Amino acid sequence: MRARALLPYSLNFVGERRIEDPELGVLEMSMTGDLEGFSRFSIEEWGQGSRIVFEEQVLATKSLLRRLAPVARPVFCANHWVMMRRGQAGLRTYAAGYRRGLAASSPPSSGVETHKLCD
Repeated sequence: MRARALLPYSLNFVGERRIEDPELGVLEMSMTGDLEGFSRFSIEEWGQGSRIVFEEQVLATKSLLRRLAPVARPVFCANHWVMMRRGQAGLRTYAAGYRRGLAASSPPSSGVETHKLCD
């Protein structure tokens, strides 16, 4: 896979399913390459419906990013924020039952929540 947001670099990694449990509503992927770690999606009951919970624990192994991290961390966090918000918008659209290109400009709330991404 290749991930890219606004900055002029891409992160290349291989994702492999570790957990796929429809009964529990969990899909987890391990990552190797420029990112090492895992991402997990869980579907939980929430109010009258459900919500999608995204968890991620990764380490960037790309040497350029690791060298620049001490001074560029705020910029990297902002870049990650943009990428995650784009993904969130896509999940909201999908969870609302819309197909790409047919979605309303503001799909209804779908239980997709935002959280602080960089500490």
